[in-house]
Amino acid sequence: MVLFKKKVQITPELQPAQIKKITAESYTPVGEDLSYKEFKFANWVVSNRLLMKKIGIGIIIGWCVISLGYSGFRWAEYLIVGYWGDRDMTNQIASEIENYNAIQSLYSAQNLVLGRTQVFDAENNKYDFFTEVKNSNKNWLAVLEYKYSYGGGETEMREVTILPQTELPVVILGYENSSFPSSAKLVIENIRWHRIDPHMISDVPAFMAERIVFVIDDFNFVRGATSGLSTNRVAFDIINSSAYSYWQPEFSLVMLNGGSVVGVANITVDQFRTGDTHSVDLRLFDTSINVTDIMVIPMVNVFDESAFMSPGE
Repeated sequence: MVLFKKKVQITPELQPAQIKKITAESYTPVGEDLSYKEFKFANWVVSNRLLMKKIGIGIIIGWCVISLGYSGFRWAEYLIVGYWGDRDMTNQIASEIENYNAIQSLYSAQNLVLGRTQVFDAENNKYDFFTEVKNSNKNWLAVLEYKYSYGGGETEMREVTILPQTELPVVILGYENSSFPSSAKLVIENIRWHRIDPHMISDVPAFMAERIVFVIDDFNFVRGATSGLSTNRVAFDIINSSAYSYWQPEFSLVMLNGGSVVGVANITVDQFRTGDTHSVDLRLFDTSINVTDIMVIPMVNVFDESAFMSPGE
């Protein structure tokens, strides 16, 4: 008996298709669309909008409460304790500070002191105006713009510098007028004050004393009537005993008779070197005056470097 085997064809089992999952995280925005993260954040903001509003209001209220509470506490502390302490401190400061008017003189220039104005008959309808002006300030020099007025007219304007703690004749010499100028008065149009810098010159009097060292010697007054001259004669020597040489120093000569001023003149010395002696010989046309003594007052501004000659010149 023959048995036949039947061939059976086995078909492989079909596998399900591989399907690719698409998630929101893998979404790629197109154009100006929101990305997944931006969309997720926007969704969170919208969902928690009310909560965020409450948190913001709470923060503001908390800040206000803390600020107002702290401010109120500090104000209460000041009203209870601080106010009275401030009042006591203010009263103490006011009692320790000197009156401004009392100390103002330490920082500002004091007024010039004017002497009596005199007019001297020079010669041939020419007159000399004379007023002594004192600058009592230690650290201030004054530059005066001045003139003289008199009954019926006034002189031209002049300028003069008065050094600290110096008394200087302020003059106008040889003023021509047809008659004697009566009721003469010094008129100061302007004063320019210049403070000496204490950082540059700490001791002003010592600085001046070192540079203004002029000695008067061999003073002699001769009447014209006794010498056969038509004028009186005043002669003397000026010696520069300082260590400084001057280009063109000017001196004011005040002539005295028993302490009273009887005449005035100005003297200029060209290139007055240290150690030099300059002889002065003046003629006085007013033969009626008598001169017993003289004052020679330097008018050089020792605070102006251009007034000095350099060593070797």
